[in-house]
Amino acid sequence: MVFKKITRNFDGVEFESLRKVVDEKFNVLHDELSVCYYDFWRHEKSKVFDSGYAKYDVQSTVEESKVLFDKLHGAVGDEYSLKLIAKNASLAEKDRFVSLSDKTVKDEVTSKSEKDLIVERLAKLKTDDNISFDVDKISFDEKGV
Repeated sequence: MVFKKITRNFDGVEFESLRKVVDEKFNVLHDELSVCYYDFWRHEKSKVFDSGYAKYDVQSTVEESKVLFDKLHGAVGDEYSLKLIAKNASLAEKDRFVSLSDKTVKDEVTSKSEKDLIVERLAKLKTDDNISFDVDKISFDEKGV
């Protein structure tokens, strides 16, 4: 299957104004990763996925490929969440979405915010599994964005 850009609806969705700015690159990453796994890796065929940090490909077994896919898929979601939180924080206070701002509020018991927990998860993936993303280094022009 050849990767094709999927049209998504961004009208009337939660955080609409932010998502229209942030979503497109992450949707492309998500879709391309899905094509790698579902059309190639689970059939033990090679297809490179570029995260901007490293390149990933089919593993020795289907099970190992699924584990890699799951970790990459989770990391894409976490990176996306961080970008939404950062974009929200860059807005004038009156324009910010409170529910996204709450993700930076520290929990009284753990002293960690949801954002802190995301950063910890991503750091662990990078250290333990060499999984990370650098969206600014990915050439989205080749991907149709």
